[in-house]
Amino acid sequence: ENLLASAKMNPARCYIGADVHQPGACIALGRMEEAANTNTYWDQAMLHGSARAADRTRVEDATFKPYDNVRIYCGDGIKLLHSIPAQSLSAIVLPFPDPWPNTLSGHSKFRVIQPDTLLSLERVLKCNGMLYLATDDVAFDEWCRDIFDEHGKERGWYEIQPCPDRSDWLPAISTYEEKGVKEGRCINLRCWRHLGP
Repeated sequence: ENLLASAKMNPARCYIGADVHQPGACIALGRMEEAANTNTYWDQAMLHGSARAADRTRVEDATFKPYDNVRIYCGDGIKLLHSIPAQSLSAIVLPFPDPWPNTLSGHSKFRVIQPDTLLSLERVLKCNGMLYLATDDVAFDEWCRDIFDEHGKERGWYEIQPCPDRSDWLPAISTYEEKGVKEGRCINLRCWRHLGP
């Protein structure tokens, strides 16, 4: 939902979406196909705050098709980073990654943010590139902040506080986010800038 909403709001930017959850990737691909066939953007996303003002549905430029600026990778986004040229991305957005909450079973080793992951992120981000994170899991939020505090500062990572307005990087309230809010979970939004070592 957020990938398509962002791409719709910023047709001049290129987006790459990665999802190991194949049904999620297939839903996005299906919405993109329908948009291409009708020359109309998918408009069912529930937009957050100021993102509503930038919303548009119909494509007026005959040379541009909806979501021409989006590519989808059905697989692990961290593995995809190895195929992306160095210093080519302005930002990376991690909306509600799996928090792997069972730390007693050693699940924390599967969390997307790890010390080694920072190296891959650094390689593909441009100077002053941003990493945005949205999570509703308190333990995962603390885990990420600890990783950046312990391993990121000496490598040029700095947390931006307050986090930039979500309308530019997380414009939609996803089905997952909406469910979490209804269940009483708090949404934590984080942003780190990479300045280099």
